[in-house]
Amino acid sequence: MTMFGSQWLANAGADYEIDQSIRFNDDDSAFLARTPDASNRKTWTWSAWVKRADLFNGSVPQILLSAGDGGANDFVMQFGQSNDTLRISDYISSTQSNLITTQLFRDVGAWYHFVLAYDTTQGTAANRIKLYVNGSQVTAFGTEVYPSENQDLVINSAIAHNIGRGAYSSNGYFSGYMAEINFVDDTALAPTAFGKTNDDGVWIPKAYSGAYGTEGYFIDGRDSSDLGDDESGNGNDYASSGLTTADQMSDTPTVNYCVLSPIDKGEVTLSDGNLVATNPSFNVWIHGRGTLFAPSGKYYYEWIPTAGSYALAGWMLNVSGNDYVEEESDVATTFYRGVGAAGHGFVIGDGSTNSSVTNFSLDDVIMMAIDIDTMKMWVGINGTWYNSGDPAGDSNPVGTWTDAIGESVAPWYGCFNGTSETFNFGQRPFAHTIPTGFNSWN
Repeated sequence: MTMFGSQWLANAGADYEIDQSIRFNDDDSAFLARTPDASNRKTWTWSAWVKRADLFNGSVPQILLSAGDGGANDFVMQFGQSNDTLRISDYISSTQSNLITTQLFRDVGAWYHFVLAYDTTQGTAANRIKLYVNGSQVTAFGTEVYPSENQDLVINSAIAHNIGRGAYSSNGYFSGYMAEINFVDDTALAPTAFGKTNDDGVWIPKAYSGAYGTEGYFIDGRDSSDLGDDESGNGNDYASSGLTTADQMSDTPTVNYCVLSPIDKGEVTLSDGNLVATNPSFNVWIHGRGTLFAPSGKYYYEWIPTAGSYALAGWMLNVSGNDYVEEESDVATTFYRGVGAAGHGFVIGDGSTNSSVTNFSLDDVIMMAIDIDTMKMWVGINGTWYNSGDPAGDSNPVGTWTDAIGESVAPWYGCFNGTSETFNFGQRPFAHTIPTGFNSWN
Protein backbone atom coordinates (compact mmCIF):
# COMPACT_ATOMS: atom_id res chain seq x y z
CA MET A 1 0.00 0.00 0.00
CA THR A 2 1.57 3.23 -1.11
CA MET A 3 0.77 6.90 -1.04
CA PHE A 4 -1.22 7.79 -4.13
CA GLY A 5 -0.31 10.52 -6.51
CA SER A 6 2.28 12.99 -7.59
CA GLN A 7 0.06 15.80 -6.29
CA TRP A 8 0.68 14.92 -2.60
CA LEU A 9 3.10 17.86 -2.36
CA ALA A 10 1.38 20.01 -4.97
CA ASN A 11 0.82 22.87 -2.54
CA ALA A 12 4.47 23.04 -1.48
CA GLY A 13 5.85 26.37 -2.64
CA ALA A 14 2.76 27.18 -4.68
CA ASP A 15 2.02 30.88 -5.22
CA TYR A 16 -1.47 30.33 -6.66
CA GLU A 17 -4.07 28.63 -4.52
CA ILE A 18 -7.30 27.10 -5.82
CA ASP A 19 -10.00 27.43 -3.18
CA GLN A 20 -12.68 25.04 -4.43
CA SER A 21 -13.65 22.36 -6.89
CA ILE A 22 -16.93 20.96 -8.22
CA ARG A 23 -17.90 17.44 -7.19
CA PHE A 24 -19.66 15.40 -9.88
CA ASN A 25 -21.56 12.45 -8.41
CA ASP A 26 -22.70 10.12 -11.18
CA ASP A 27 -25.49 8.75 -8.97
CA ASP A 28 -26.97 12.27 -9.01
CA SER A 29 -26.69 12.52 -12.82
CA ALA A 30 -24.60 15.65 -12.32
CA PHE A 31 -23.39 17.75 -15.26
CA LEU A 32 -23.06 21.26 -16.68
CA ALA A 33 -24.73 22.27 -19.95
CA ARG A 34 -24.73 25.14 -22.44
CA THR A 35 -25.49 25.75 -26.11
CA PRO A 36 -23.03 28.37 -27.40
CA ASP A 37 -23.27 30.59 -30.42
CA ALA A 38 -21.24 29.34 -33.38
CA SER A 39 -17.63 30.49 -33.26
CA ASN A 40 -14.16 29.31 -34.32
CA ARG A 41 -14.51 25.58 -34.97
CA LYS A 42 -10.89 25.10 -36.02
CA THR A 43 -8.87 26.49 -33.10
CA TRP A 44 -9.52 26.34 -29.35
CA THR A 45 -8.11 25.10 -25.99
CA TRP A 46 -9.80 23.33 -23.07
CA SER A 47 -8.03 22.98 -19.71
CA ALA A 48 -9.22 21.39 -16.46
CA TRP A 49 -7.87 19.81 -13.29
CA VAL A 50 -9.53 16.44 -12.68
CA LYS A 51 -9.61 14.02 -9.75
CA ARG A 52 -11.32 10.73 -10.54
CA ALA A 53 -13.59 9.02 -8.02
CA ASP A 54 -14.24 5.81 -9.93
CA LEU A 55 -12.61 3.73 -12.63
CA PHE A 56 -14.05 2.29 -15.84
CA ASN A 57 -16.66 -0.37 -15.03
CA GLY A 58 -16.35 -2.21 -18.32
CA SER A 59 -19.40 -0.72 -20.01
CA VAL A 60 -20.17 2.96 -19.34
CA PRO A 61 -17.49 5.58 -20.08
CA GLN A 62 -16.98 8.70 -17.96
CA ILE A 63 -17.19 11.84 -20.05
CA LEU A 64 -15.30 15.03 -19.24
CA LEU A 65 -16.37 17.17 -22.23
CA SER A 66 -18.85 16.60 -25.02
CA ALA A 67 -20.82 18.30 -27.79
CA GLY A 68 -23.41 16.84 -30.11
CA ASP A 69 -26.85 16.94 -31.66
CA GLY A 70 -27.72 13.24 -31.80
CA GLY A 71 -27.18 13.27 -35.53
CA ALA A 72 -24.13 13.89 -37.66
CA ASN A 73 -22.14 15.87 -35.10
CA ASP A 74 -20.52 14.37 -32.02
CA PHE A 75 -17.45 15.25 -29.92
CA VAL A 76 -16.39 13.41 -26.78
CA MET A 77 -13.44 13.46 -24.37
CA GLN A 78 -13.88 10.49 -22.08
CA PHE A 79 -12.28 7.90 -19.83
CA GLY A 80 -13.10 4.36 -20.84
CA GLN A 81 -13.21 3.09 -24.38
CA SER A 82 -12.33 -0.43 -23.28
CA ASN A 83 -10.30 0.48 -20.15
CA ASP A 84 -9.05 3.57 -18.31
CA THR A 85 -7.46 5.21 -21.33
CA LEU A 86 -8.53 8.67 -22.48
CA ARG A 87 -10.39 8.95 -25.78
CA ILE A 88 -10.88 12.12 -27.83
CA SER A 89 -13.09 11.77 -30.89
CA ASP A 90 -14.79 14.16 -33.29
CA TYR A 91 -17.39 13.17 -35.90
CA ILE A 92 -18.54 15.59 -38.60
CA SER A 93 -20.93 13.71 -40.86
CA SER A 94 -18.73 10.89 -42.18
CA THR A 95 -15.41 12.53 -41.25
CA GLN A 96 -13.77 11.31 -38.07
CA SER A 97 -10.80 12.16 -35.90
CA ASN A 98 -10.07 9.76 -33.06
CA LEU A 99 -7.26 9.55 -30.49
CA ILE A 100 -7.07 6.88 -27.76
CA THR A 101 -4.12 7.01 -25.39
CA THR A 102 -2.06 4.00 -24.45
CA GLN A 103 -1.56 5.66 -21.06
CA LEU A 104 -4.01 4.62 -18.33
CA PHE A 105 -5.44 7.07 -15.81
CA ARG A 106 -6.03 5.03 -12.67
CA ASP A 107 -4.75 7.24 -9.86
CA VAL A 108 -7.81 8.01 -7.75
CA GLY A 109 -5.86 9.87 -5.07
CA ALA A 110 -4.28 12.62 -7.17
CA TRP A 111 -5.29 15.49 -9.41
CA TYR A 112 -4.55 15.32 -13.15
CA HIS A 113 -4.22 18.43 -15.29
CA PHE A 114 -5.56 17.97 -18.84
CA VAL A 115 -5.03 20.47 -21.64
CA LEU A 116 -6.58 19.76 -25.04
CA ALA A 117 -5.55 22.13 -27.84
CA TYR A 118 -7.06 22.00 -31.35
CA ASP A 119 -5.74 23.83 -34.41
CA THR A 120 -6.74 22.29 -37.72
CA THR A 121 -4.98 25.06 -39.67
CA GLN A 122 -1.69 23.27 -38.99
CA GLY A 123 -0.09 21.56 -42.00
CA THR A 124 1.26 18.65 -39.92
CA ALA A 125 -1.53 16.30 -38.90
CA ALA A 126 -0.13 15.52 -35.43
CA ASN A 127 -0.09 19.26 -34.61
CA ARG A 128 -3.85 19.63 -35.16
CA ILE A 129 -4.71 17.99 -31.83
CA LYS A 130 -2.38 18.21 -28.86
CA LEU A 131 -3.11 16.58 -25.50
CA TYR A 132 -1.08 17.47 -22.40
CA VAL A 133 -1.21 15.73 -19.02
CA ASN A 134 0.46 17.40 -16.04
CA GLY A 135 2.43 19.64 -18.37
CA SER A 136 3.75 16.92 -20.70
CA GLN A 137 2.48 16.27 -24.20
CA VAL A 138 1.00 12.83 -24.81
CA THR A 139 2.46 11.31 -27.98
CA ALA A 140 1.66 7.60 -27.57
CA PHE A 141 -1.75 6.61 -28.92
CA GLY A 142 -3.18 3.17 -29.60
CA THR A 143 -5.58 4.78 -32.08
CA GLU A 144 -4.38 7.90 -33.89
CA VAL A 145 -6.58 9.56 -36.53
CA TYR A 146 -6.30 13.33 -37.00
CA PRO A 147 -8.73 15.76 -38.66
CA SER A 148 -8.13 17.12 -42.14
CA GLU A 149 -6.37 20.44 -42.56
CA ASN A 150 -8.69 23.43 -41.99
CA GLN A 151 -11.54 21.14 -41.01
CA ASP A 152 -14.37 22.63 -38.95
CA LEU A 153 -15.01 20.56 -35.81
CA VAL A 154 -17.96 20.02 -33.46
CA ILE A 155 -16.84 22.14 -30.50
CA ASN A 156 -18.06 25.74 -30.91
CA SER A 157 -20.99 24.65 -33.07
CA ALA A 158 -24.36 26.02 -31.98
CA ILE A 159 -25.36 22.68 -30.44
CA ALA A 160 -25.45 21.22 -26.93
CA HIS A 161 -22.13 21.25 -25.03
CA ASN A 162 -21.84 19.35 -21.74
CA ILE A 163 -19.23 19.02 -19.02
CA GLY A 164 -19.48 15.75 -17.09
CA ARG A 165 -21.91 13.90 -19.40
CA GLY A 166 -22.70 13.01 -23.01
CA ALA A 167 -24.18 15.94 -24.90
CA TYR A 168 -27.38 14.49 -26.30
CA SER A 169 -28.18 11.42 -24.19
CA SER A 170 -28.30 10.58 -20.49
CA ASN A 171 -25.14 8.51 -20.30
CA GLY A 172 -21.47 8.66 -19.47
CA TYR A 173 -21.74 10.66 -16.26
CA PHE A 174 -18.37 11.60 -14.78
CA SER A 175 -17.60 10.60 -11.19
CA GLY A 176 -15.10 12.81 -9.41
CA TYR A 177 -13.97 16.40 -9.05
CA MET A 178 -13.10 19.18 -11.51
CA ALA A 179 -11.39 22.50 -10.83
CA GLU A 180 -10.28 25.51 -12.90
CA ILE A 181 -12.18 24.67 -16.09
CA ASN A 182 -10.94 27.01 -18.84
CA PHE A 183 -12.08 27.19 -22.45
CA VAL A 184 -10.19 29.58 -24.74
CA ASP A 185 -11.86 30.34 -28.07
CA ASP A 186 -9.74 31.02 -31.18
CA THR A 187 -6.34 30.06 -29.68
CA ALA A 188 -4.38 26.81 -29.26
CA LEU A 189 -2.33 27.12 -26.07
CA ALA A 190 0.47 25.22 -24.36
CA PRO A 191 -0.07 23.93 -20.80
CA THR A 192 2.24 26.63 -19.45
CA ALA A 193 -0.69 29.04 -19.86
CA PHE A 194 -2.38 27.23 -16.94
CA GLY A 195 0.38 25.57 -14.90
CA LYS A 196 4.06 25.35 -14.07
CA THR A 197 6.62 23.06 -12.44
CA ASN A 198 7.44 23.98 -8.84
CA ASP A 199 10.74 23.59 -6.98
CA ASP A 200 9.83 20.00 -6.05
CA GLY A 201 9.37 19.06 -9.70
CA VAL A 202 5.59 18.83 -9.37
CA TRP A 203 3.22 20.31 -11.95
CA ILE A 204 1.01 22.88 -10.17
CA PRO A 205 -1.67 25.38 -11.25
CA LYS A 206 -1.14 29.00 -12.10
CA ALA A 207 -3.72 31.65 -12.92
CA TYR A 208 -4.57 32.00 -16.61
CA SER A 209 -4.06 35.63 -17.61
CA GLY A 210 -4.81 35.64 -21.33
CA ALA A 211 -7.88 36.45 -23.38
CA TYR A 212 -10.78 34.01 -23.63
CA GLY A 213 -12.26 34.86 -27.02
CA THR A 214 -15.95 35.22 -27.77
CA GLU A 215 -17.19 31.82 -26.56
CA GLY A 216 -14.48 31.23 -23.95
CA TYR A 217 -15.30 30.63 -20.28
CA PHE A 218 -13.74 30.08 -16.87
CA ILE A 219 -15.69 27.87 -14.46
CA ASP A 220 -14.21 27.46 -10.99
CA GLY A 221 -17.27 26.81 -8.81
CA ARG A 222 -16.69 29.79 -6.54
CA ASP A 223 -20.44 30.51 -6.32
CA SER A 224 -21.93 27.46 -4.58
CA SER A 225 -25.44 28.47 -5.69
CA ASP A 226 -24.35 28.71 -9.33
CA LEU A 227 -21.54 26.22 -9.91
CA GLY A 228 -21.57 26.73 -13.69
CA ASP A 229 -21.06 30.48 -13.46
CA ASP A 230 -18.56 31.82 -16.02
CA GLU A 231 -15.95 33.98 -14.29
CA SER A 232 -14.14 35.02 -17.48
CA GLY A 233 -16.25 38.15 -17.95
CA ASN A 234 -17.93 36.74 -21.07
CA GLY A 235 -21.09 35.64 -19.30
CA ASN A 236 -20.98 32.21 -20.98
CA ASP A 237 -22.58 30.49 -18.00
CA TYR A 238 -23.27 26.76 -17.91
CA ALA A 239 -26.51 25.54 -16.35
CA SER A 240 -26.06 22.87 -13.69
CA SER A 241 -28.11 19.71 -13.24
CA GLY A 242 -27.82 17.28 -10.35
CA LEU A 243 -25.47 19.64 -8.51
CA THR A 244 -26.16 21.39 -5.18
CA THR A 245 -24.33 23.81 -2.92
CA ALA A 246 -22.89 20.75 -1.12
CA ASP A 247 -20.97 19.90 -4.30
CA GLN A 248 -18.67 22.88 -3.86
CA MET A 249 -15.66 21.23 -2.24
CA SER A 250 -12.32 22.46 -0.90
CA ASP A 251 -10.54 19.41 -2.35
CA THR A 252 -8.35 21.03 -5.01
CA PRO A 253 -5.09 20.60 -6.92
CA THR A 254 -3.33 22.79 -4.35
CA VAL A 255 -4.88 21.16 -1.25
CA ASN A 256 -5.53 17.51 -2.08
CA TYR A 257 -7.76 15.74 0.48
CA CYS A 258 -8.06 12.11 1.45
CA VAL A 259 -11.10 10.25 0.11
CA LEU A 260 -12.12 6.59 0.33
CA SER A 261 -10.19 4.42 -2.09
CA PRO A 262 -12.26 2.70 -4.82
CA ILE A 263 -9.33 0.31 -5.30
CA ASP A 264 -8.47 -0.97 -1.79
CA LYS A 265 -11.90 -2.04 -0.59
CA GLY A 266 -14.27 -4.97 -0.48
CA GLU A 267 -17.76 -5.05 -1.99
CA VAL A 268 -18.55 -1.62 -0.61
CA THR A 269 -20.40 0.89 -2.77
CA LEU A 270 -18.77 4.33 -2.76
CA SER A 271 -20.56 7.54 -3.75
CA ASP A 272 -20.53 11.33 -3.36
CA GLY A 273 -16.96 11.76 -4.50
CA ASN A 274 -15.85 8.69 -2.50
CA LEU A 275 -16.98 10.16 0.81
CA VAL A 276 -19.89 7.76 1.42
CA ALA A 277 -19.44 3.98 1.93
CA THR A 278 -22.35 1.54 1.86
CA ASN A 279 -22.57 -2.21 2.40
CA PRO A 280 -25.71 -2.93 0.37
CA SER A 281 -26.56 -6.48 1.44
CA PHE A 282 -23.55 -8.54 2.54
CA ASN A 283 -24.03 -10.10 5.99
CA VAL A 284 -20.35 -9.65 6.91
CA TRP A 285 -18.01 -6.76 7.66
CA ILE A 286 -16.79 -5.17 4.44
CA HIS A 287 -13.74 -2.95 4.79
CA GLY A 288 -11.83 -0.26 2.93
CA ARG A 289 -9.34 2.54 3.49
CA GLY A 290 -8.53 6.11 2.57
CA THR A 291 -6.31 7.11 -0.34
CA LEU A 292 -3.58 8.89 1.61
CA PHE A 293 -1.07 7.53 4.14
CA ALA A 294 0.71 9.99 6.42
CA PRO A 295 4.12 9.18 7.96
CA SER A 296 3.85 11.74 10.79
CA GLY A 297 1.75 14.57 12.18
CA LYS A 298 -1.56 15.08 13.96
CA TYR A 299 -4.80 14.53 12.05
CA TYR A 300 -8.53 14.83 12.61
CA TYR A 301 -11.59 13.70 10.68
CA GLU A 302 -15.30 13.08 11.25
CA TRP A 303 -17.72 10.41 10.13
CA ILE A 304 -21.44 9.89 10.45
CA PRO A 305 -23.30 6.55 10.40
CA THR A 306 -26.44 7.23 8.36
CA ALA A 307 -27.98 3.76 7.94
CA GLY A 308 -27.73 0.27 9.40
CA SER A 309 -26.70 -1.00 12.81
CA TYR A 310 -22.95 -1.54 12.69
CA ALA A 311 -20.36 0.90 11.40
CA LEU A 312 -16.64 1.03 12.06
CA ALA A 313 -13.88 3.55 11.44
CA GLY A 314 -10.38 4.13 12.67
CA TRP A 315 -6.80 3.80 11.45
CA MET A 316 -4.61 1.21 9.81
CA LEU A 317 -0.86 0.95 9.42
CA ASN A 318 1.11 0.73 6.20
CA VAL A 319 3.10 -2.28 7.38
CA SER A 320 1.91 -5.39 5.54
CA GLY A 321 -0.88 -6.90 3.50
CA ASN A 322 -2.15 -8.67 6.62
CA ASP A 323 -3.18 -5.32 8.06
CA TYR A 324 -5.75 -4.84 5.33
CA VAL A 325 -8.56 -7.36 4.82
CA GLU A 326 -11.38 -6.52 2.45
CA GLU A 327 -14.01 -8.81 3.92
CA GLU A 328 -14.12 -10.62 7.25
CA SER A 329 -16.89 -11.57 9.64
CA ASP A 330 -14.60 -11.28 12.67
CA VAL A 331 -13.62 -7.65 13.29
CA ALA A 332 -10.96 -8.71 15.81
CA THR A 333 -8.87 -10.40 13.11
CA THR A 334 -8.90 -7.42 10.79
CA PHE A 335 -8.52 -4.33 12.96
CA TYR A 336 -5.00 -4.78 14.24
CA ARG A 337 -3.72 -1.52 15.71
CA GLY A 338 -5.75 1.59 16.43
CA VAL A 339 -9.20 2.30 17.75
CA GLY A 340 -12.50 2.31 15.92
CA ALA A 341 -16.09 2.98 16.79
CA ALA A 342 -18.78 0.41 16.12
CA GLY A 343 -22.51 0.20 16.76
CA HIS A 344 -21.85 -1.74 19.96
CA GLY A 345 -19.32 0.72 21.42
CA PHE A 346 -15.67 1.43 20.75
CA VAL A 347 -13.51 -1.38 19.42
CA ILE A 348 -9.94 -1.42 20.67
CA GLY A 349 -7.03 -2.64 18.55
CA ASP A 350 -7.18 -6.28 19.59
CA GLY A 351 -10.89 -6.48 18.81
CA SER A 352 -12.07 -6.29 22.43
CA THR A 353 -15.17 -4.22 23.15
CA ASN A 354 -15.27 -1.48 25.76
CA SER A 355 -18.79 -2.00 27.06
CA SER A 356 -18.71 1.15 29.19
CA VAL A 357 -18.96 3.35 26.12
CA THR A 358 -22.46 4.50 25.19
CA ASN A 359 -23.50 3.30 21.75
CA PHE A 360 -23.71 5.98 19.12
CA SER A 361 -26.86 6.53 17.10
CA LEU A 362 -27.50 7.16 13.45
CA ASP A 363 -26.57 10.69 12.37
CA ASP A 364 -24.22 11.17 15.34
CA VAL A 365 -20.94 12.84 14.40
CA ILE A 366 -18.00 10.67 15.44
CA MET A 367 -14.78 12.62 15.98
CA MET A 368 -11.42 10.95 15.35
CA ALA A 369 -8.00 12.37 16.23
CA ILE A 370 -4.58 10.73 16.01
CA ASP A 371 -1.03 11.79 16.78
CA ILE A 372 0.99 9.58 14.43
CA ASP A 373 4.33 10.51 16.02
CA THR A 374 3.25 9.10 19.40
CA MET A 375 0.53 6.73 18.09
CA LYS A 376 -2.10 8.13 20.47
CA MET A 377 -5.74 8.26 19.45
CA TRP A 378 -8.86 10.03 20.70
CA VAL A 379 -12.52 9.35 19.85
CA GLY A 380 -15.55 11.52 20.58
CA ILE A 381 -19.24 11.83 19.80
CA ASN A 382 -21.15 15.02 19.01
CA GLY A 383 -18.54 17.36 20.44
CA THR A 384 -17.59 15.39 23.57
CA TRP A 385 -14.35 13.39 23.75
CA TYR A 386 -14.62 9.95 25.35
CA ASN A 387 -13.04 9.52 28.80
CA SER A 388 -12.52 13.30 29.13
CA GLY A 389 -9.98 13.07 26.35
CA ASP A 390 -8.12 16.18 25.28
CA PRO A 391 -6.19 15.80 22.02
CA ALA A 392 -4.91 19.39 22.15
CA GLY A 393 -3.60 18.82 25.67
CA ASP A 394 -2.29 15.32 24.88
CA SER A 395 -4.28 13.70 27.68
CA ASN A 396 -6.56 10.68 28.14
CA PRO A 397 -6.33 9.04 24.70
CA VAL A 398 -8.41 5.91 24.16
CA GLY A 399 -5.35 4.04 22.97
CA THR A 400 -1.56 4.27 22.55
CA TRP A 401 0.60 1.92 20.47
CA THR A 402 4.27 2.72 20.96
CA ASP A 403 5.34 -0.36 18.98
CA ALA A 404 3.81 1.22 15.85
CA ILE A 405 5.71 4.53 16.07
CA GLY A 406 7.43 5.26 12.77
CA GLU A 407 4.74 3.63 10.62
CA SER A 408 2.56 5.46 8.11
CA VAL A 409 -1.16 5.60 8.82
CA ALA A 410 -4.33 5.85 6.70
CA PRO A 411 -8.02 6.04 7.67
CA TRP A 412 -9.79 2.66 7.70
CA TYR A 413 -13.48 1.74 7.92
CA GLY A 414 -15.89 -1.18 8.03
CA CYS A 415 -19.54 -1.59 7.07
CA PHE A 416 -21.91 -4.39 8.07
CA ASN A 417 -25.04 -5.41 6.18
CA GLY A 418 -27.16 -2.36 5.31
CA THR A 419 -24.73 0.13 6.83
CA SER A 420 -23.90 3.47 5.24
CA GLU A 421 -21.25 5.92 6.51
CA THR A 422 -20.42 9.49 5.46
CA PHE A 423 -16.85 10.77 5.91
CA ASN A 424 -15.38 14.26 6.07
CA PHE A 425 -11.60 14.61 5.97
CA GLY A 426 -11.82 18.40 5.82
CA GLN A 427 -13.02 18.98 2.26
CA ARG A 428 -16.19 20.36 3.87
CA PRO A 429 -16.55 22.42 7.07
CA PHE A 430 -16.27 20.17 10.14
CA ALA A 431 -19.28 19.89 12.46
CA HIS A 432 -17.02 20.40 15.49
CA THR A 433 -13.90 22.42 16.18
CA ILE A 434 -10.72 20.70 15.11
CA PRO A 435 -8.36 20.27 18.11
CA THR A 436 -5.57 22.83 18.34
CA GLY A 437 -2.43 21.52 16.69
CA PHE A 438 -4.28 18.97 14.53
CA ASN A 439 -4.79 19.09 10.77
CA SER A 440 -7.45 17.97 8.36
CA TRP A 441 -6.44 14.96 6.26
CA ASN A 442 -4.81 16.59 3.23
